[in-house]
Amino acid sequence: MDTSSRISKIRSNERERLHGPPWLKALQRALLSCTYTMLDYAQTGLIAAVFFFKMMEWWYQSAEERMSAPTVYPPPPPPPAPKLSGGESHLVGHDMDLNYVSKRRVPNGPDPIHNKVHTSLY
Repeated sequence: MDTSSRISKIRSNERERLHGPPWLKALQRALLSCTYTMLDYAQTGLIAAVFFFKMMEWWYQSAEERMSAPTVYPPPPPPPAPKLSGGESHLVGHDMDLNYVSKRRVPNGPDPIHNKVHTSLY
């Protein structure tokens, strides 16, 4: 005998055993129907709640593993050595003096362009 048919047979037997006037039997039948419906939904809801709880447990466990595991990156490769065309570096003899870095020589004196005195005519 199937479980659902066994349950429906038990429920129908309980409905037949009701005693009292017709209005009381109708009220008892309605209360039994509500109770049985609530129990059916509670069983389904319990299964859904357990499934949801297990899914959330799995989700947060995998997230915690990702957060707690340190990410290990390989060391970066060393930068490539500068390639100079012309033999020896032009920076070596001048101890990295920024006046000698470019091909254009910058004088070590006052700047004649930016140090002009501005006169205005009113």
